[in-house]
Amino acid sequence: MSLLVCSISLLSGCKPPLPDTVRSGLVYCSEGSPETFNPQLVTSGTTIDAISQQLYDRLLEIDADTGELVPALAKSWQVSADGKTYLFTLRDDVQFHQTEYFSPSRPLQAEDVVFTFNRIMQRNHPFHRQGGGNYPFFQSVDWADLVDSVTADTPHQVRFKLSRPDSSFLSNIATDFAAILSAEYGALLVKSGQLSRMDSHPIGTGPFRFKEYQKDVLIRYYRHRNYWREPAKPEQLVFDIVPNNARRMAKLFTHECDVVAFPR
Repeated sequence: MSLLVCSISLLSGCKPPLPDTVRSGLVYCSEGSPETFNPQLVTSGTTIDAISQQLYDRLLEIDADTGELVPALAKSWQVSADGKTYLFTLRDDVQFHQTEYFSPSRPLQAEDVVFTFNRIMQRNHPFHRQGGGNYPFFQSVDWADLVDSVTADTPHQVRFKLSRPDSSFLSNIATDFAAILSAEYGALLVKSGQLSRMDSHPIGTGPFRFKEYQKDVLIRYYRHRNYWREPAKPEQLVFDIVPNNARRMAKLFTHECDVVAFPR
């Protein structure tokens, strides 16, 4: 996320910018609207800052202090001797978001990982062409040529088979772009013929769940109470979309937002 210029510790003393934003929330004055709510589809910093870490998790993460790969949705992994097969064991306590438009019936499983990456790789996947059918980060690392298959060995084990060894593979699946989606939600949208909602009404496993979006006005997230890590502190996270830099700074000084993007 962009530079924080107002300490979160001041949150309780900040005034809400919108009538129904409670004092237990945090308001981030952002510079622009997201292009989508699916990080697979973009490389825009404005979009990624607004959606990826808030809504989603990845199999692995990169520790911000050490730069080392650490477990996230995958609690462990094994690599074959030839460097072409990766077996990930998933956590069994990860819950997807429950919202007004989706109620998950099960926790995260290997089929969700398969669904997520097959969307990128397989042209006949029902969601492949949604949002334009371009996956710029994955195209930049030749993902379709590198990954031969992604399969579920068990409900909590997923296997990636590569066409060749690649030392950047683990780092690539730890990026913000490799967010894990819900296969169950996807099946519901296919059945209802509402495929575009996958990217406009997101479901993830991250610390916040989607509540509402008004283009060029705001994004509102609510805390994900069943988050597998310690739940987020704010009850709400609001992105107040203010393209004008001077106006963003003015809102900071009048306590209409707690954090601003790109202060100058």
